[in-house]
Order: sequence, then C-alpha cells, then structure tokens
Amino acid sequence: MTAAPKLSVVAATRNDEHGGNQMARTQLFINGLAEQALRFKLPVELLLVEWNPPPDRPPLAEALSWPRSEWFAPRIVVVSPELHARFPHADGLPLFQMIAKNVGIRRSAAEFVLATNIDILLSDELFASFAHDLKPDALYRVDRLDIEADLTRSPLPSPAECRALPWLRAHRQDGTHYPDGRREPWYARV
Repeated sequence: MTAAPKLSVVAATRNDEHGGNQMARTQLFINGLAEQALRFKLPVELLLVEWNPPPDRPPLAEALSWPRSEWFAPRIVVVSPELHARFPHADGLPLFQMIAKNVGIRRSAAEFVLATNIDILLSDELFASFAHDLKPDALYRVDRLDIEADLTRSPLPSPAECRALPWLRAHRQDGTHYPDGRREPWYARV
C-alpha cells in the first residue's frame, strides 16, 4: 500500500477450525476486504491477530492467500503460546478474542479502526461510507445479516456471490428478525 491507511480492520483467529470451515471463512473475509479496498480506492490495512497458534497446523501466513494492492495491506500479528499461557484459564480457552483484538488495535496505523470477526463480509454501502462519512470520536454499529454459503466447494464462492445470498437472520439494534417477520423474544424460557 502506498498511502497511509484510512481504515484499520482488526480481527483475531487461529488455525484450529473452530466453528467449522474456519480457514475458508477467513479467506473469504480477507478476499472481501481486499476486493472492496481496491474497488472503492480506500486505503485499508488488515491486522489479523493470530493468537496462540496450534503447533500441529500451519501458521496463517502459510495457510491463507494474502492479496495485496496499493489499497490493501494485510499484516499478521502473532501472539505466541508462551504469552497466551501467562493468562488465567489459558489451559481451557485457546483464544482470548477481545484481548487479541486489543493487540491489533494497539498496533493499528489508521485514523479509524473496525474491530470485527473473520466470518464477516461488509456490504458495499457500508464500505462506501468509510471513504467519506466517518467522524473522529464517534462509535458506529451496524446490523448483521446471517447467510449460509457453501464453503466446502472449490473454488470458494466470491465475496460478491455471498453478499447476494438471501439472509436467514437479521441482527438489528432492536433484536433478531427473520425474513418471515418473526422475532425472537428478548427473554429466555427455562
């Protein structure tokens, strides 16, 4: 990337297949950011924090493809198993996601930071707003739409194909919504 980044995107993961198809989800996330940064000509750095890498699997630098352009610069920050072991409950929890995101945020170079997860694709509308609508000292939230994509196929679906899929659930400020109009209750039945 030739220009200083305007947006630092921070996420945390490790190569342990947590949740199924983890490497495919992460690759789709990386591809989506790289493609949108190029298309919208927005300088973006991705800080992917690799927390406590498993010794029996390849590191993320080798397990994934890392597209680069004048608009997109990925960086991996590795937090070693030795550092992880210093935390309470390290033997029972292999990734401290929020601490890992803080590691990335502290190393970000951009004026604006987006802390997110590795299975998120950003809408084009949201990405376009990053170029002009961000204000200092503001906190933003967005709705999340859940989709189901076939991440077992080769090649992976493109980020654009996934964004075009019908949504299964919409997580909005006022709760979870479904395409048929149902809403989950705000309370739990026991």
